[in-house]
Amino acid sequence: MICEQYFKEGKLTVSEICERVNISRATYYKYLRHRGLNGKLRTYNADNN
Repeated sequence: MICEQYFKEGKLTVSEICERVNISRATYYKYLRHRGLNGKLRTYNADNN
């Protein structure tokens, strides 16, 4: 899928990728996890005090 290529290139933000392929952010992350790329995703820490 094209979003995997965009992810690997690292040139676009998640929002830009989702907009280009017309999917939600949730679908984008589910797809990457399904493809085994979840280890490469950055985690968000809400406790950045």
